[in-house]
Amino acid sequence: MINSNIKNKNAFVVYVFGTYEKYIPSYIYFINKNYPDNDILVFSQGQISSYVKSSIHNLKNFHIYENIFVEHKDISGGGPRVLRYLLPRDYLKGYKYVYVGDVDILILKENESLFDFHKSQMEKINLPFSNKVRFLPNGGVSERLTGLHFFEVAPYYDKTEDLIFRILNDKVFSEEYLKKLERDEHTLFKLVKDCFNFDPLLLTKTARPWHGFHIGVVRGGKKLTKKQLNENSSISYDEIKSQLQDVLYEKDFVELFNSTFCIELYWSFKQFDLKLPFSFQLNYRFKKICEKVSKKLKKVFKF
Repeated sequence: MINSNIKNKNAFVVYVFGTYEKYIPSYIYFINKNYPDNDILVFSQGQISSYVKSSIHNLKNFHIYENIFVEHKDISGGGPRVLRYLLPRDYLKGYKYVYVGDVDILILKENESLFDFHKSQMEKINLPFSNKVRFLPNGGVSERLTGLHFFEVAPYYDKTEDLIFRILNDKVFSEEYLKKLERDEHTLFKLVKDCFNFDPLLLTKTARPWHGFHIGVVRGGKKLTKKQLNENSSISYDEIKSQLQDVLYEKDFVELFNSTFCIELYWSFKQFDLKLPFSFQLNYRFKKICEKVSKKLKKVFKF
């Protein structure tokens, strides 16, 4: 039965495992800010840490599903990342459009909304999903989509539901179907190709913007490049910088950030030369001190 409260609403969907739960607070916060009428469905392979739950209790429109697909933690075809594309239809009943994305992307405001952009693109390619086929390094057409996947729930699941069910519930079939697929994006390509039989060349001409800023590009201390922005963002450097600066003046965000300090998010702000609250800087210094102490203790006690 469809919940009347969500009928024809749109939803953002992420599947989280391991340390990626640290991005959940900022992911929800930015969607609340820029898409306040849309739901956020967070699926986690395990239990979400209490400190993360505590930090988001004042946010809205989100639903947390824990211990999802624990039995599939060793799945082939890209590992746990592929599970975000294999969610049973029941989880999404009542929603009109769904955007399956990365939890480490800050969803920002654009001239054209994310949902309008992808609905328009679906109409142009005459498919119930919107994504992009990647090129190979040599310029050829790959058998790999991107990880950011938009679709219209009803017509999409009408075609994919049976195959998804079989992958999840028929171990022999699943192992055979997924065994030669290296990444989750290869599996997504095969899934939708088998169900919709589209022309891959057509989907090399579509667009797949971040719809915000991808924190992952600065993971490990990497530097953001203009090339990355030009290839992936529909929003200019200056506009991203402006929107990120705005949240630093919001008390609720400052409190959320300080309660769940995320080093990659801190680095992201630094990439744009933003003026950071003093509490952020103190938090960063404290974290670095803790890391140094931890390393020394491990060296001394060899654990």
